[in-house]
Amino acid sequence: MANPFHAEERRERGVLPGFRGGKEAFFPVFVGGGKRCSSRFSRGERGVLPGFRGGKEVFFQVFLEGEVFFPVFVGGRGVLAGKFLVFEFLMGVCMKRMWILACLVFVVLGVVSCGGREEADRGMVYNIYVLNKEESRIYSREYVAESTEQEDLIEELLAQLVAPAEKLEYRAPLSGNFELLGFSVEEKQLILNFDEQYKGLPLTTEVLARAAVVRTMTQIKGIDYVSFQIRSAPLTDSMGNMVGIMSADMFIDNAESEINSAEKVRVRLYFANEAGDRLVETNRTLVYNSSTNVSMERLVVEQLIAGPSEQVRDQVYPTINPETKIISIAVRDGICYVNLNENFLTQIYSVTSDVTIYSIANSLSELSNINKVQIAINGDSNVVFRENTSLAVTYGRNLDIVVTGP
Repeated sequence: MANPFHAEERRERGVLPGFRGGKEAFFPVFVGGGKRCSSRFSRGERGVLPGFRGGKEVFFQVFLEGEVFFPVFVGGRGVLAGKFLVFEFLMGVCMKRMWILACLVFVVLGVVSCGGREEADRGMVYNIYVLNKEESRIYSREYVAESTEQEDLIEELLAQLVAPAEKLEYRAPLSGNFELLGFSVEEKQLILNFDEQYKGLPLTTEVLARAAVVRTMTQIKGIDYVSFQIRSAPLTDSMGNMVGIMSADMFIDNAESEINSAEKVRVRLYFANEAGDRLVETNRTLVYNSSTNVSMERLVVEQLIAGPSEQVRDQVYPTINPETKIISIAVRDGICYVNLNENFLTQIYSVTSDVTIYSIANSLSELSNINKVQIAINGDSNVVFRENTSLAVTYGRNLDIVVTGP
C-alpha cells in the first residue's frame, strides 16, 4: 500500500477529548494510502480517531523520541501508560516543540503518579498500640508497613507489638516473660496462641495488652476479630470464664486517643446463707477498666455466676448455676434486662428460687442507674423459674430476704 505521506493530506477541525479544555484544534489526517511511514522522529499510524470522519479509519502522525511515544489515540486507545491524553500533532513539528510536549506529558503523569503513591502510602499507615510504663493506659503511634499480603502484614505488625518500644516511657504489649507460639486465621478471625506464661500477667496489664493487640490487628483488611489461646486452649479470665473473640469496638478510645486507665471498684453482691433461704450481703473490690466496654451491670452478673470469693467462701454460698452464660444485658429507664441462656433454669444448689432471683435483683439494684430487673431466657421472659417464679415481671430490691453476713 502507498505511503500515507504520498496520499491526500488534509487537516480536520474538531474537538479532541481532553485536549485544550475542549476547544477546537487542527490536526493532520491522511486519507488513502495504507503503509506506515517511519523516520527517526515520526511514523504514520492507522486507526480510528474518536469523533472524526464517522468513526472510519484514518492515518495520522505519531511523533516519537527513542522509546517514548507521544500519546495519541490508536483504535480508540492511548499508547502512553494507558492514559487517554490527546495533544495537537502537526506536520513538521520541530524538535523543540516535541520536547516541550514531552515535558508536559511527564509532568502530568508525574502528578498523577505521585498522587497515587501518596494515597498508597496513606493506606499502609497503621496505629500500633503500646502500654505506658506504669501499665495503666495504652497509647498509639503511627507505623508505615512494608508488607501488603495479609499473612506478611500480620507477622510485621505482631513484630511491632513484641519488639521493645522506641520510647522508654512505653512498653510493647506482647513483650515480657511469655512467648507468642504462633497464629492462624479462620475466616475473619485472627487466633493468637501463647504459652502458659501469658497467664502470669497482672490483671490490669493483661486487659490492656489484649486491648492493644486487638485494636492493632483488626486494622488489617480481612481481620475483624481476634482471639487468644493458651497452648491451643481458649483464654479464660480471672474468674475462669472464656474470654472469647474480641473486636475493636470492645475497646473504646477516649477523646485523647488513649484507652481509659483501669481503676478499682467496689461492688456489693448478695449470695446465699448456709440454709439457702436467705441472702447475705458481701463487698468485693475489683480491677475494672471501662475501655473494655464491659458494663458494670455485666460485671456484677459475671461475679454472681462465678460465686463467692475465696475470702468468704466458707460463709456464703453460690446462687446461680456456674454454667449460666450471659447473652446480653441492657438498661432502659432504670430497668436492667438480663438475658441468660437455658442453663440458668437448671439449679444445682440447694437454694430457694427467691434467693436466686433476688441475688441478681438486689446486686444490680446497688448500681445507681438500676431500680428493677427483668430476667429472660434466650430472649424469652415468658418463663416460669423452678415452677413457682414467673420471669415475666420485674423485680426490685428486696431487703426482707437479707440477713446479716460477714
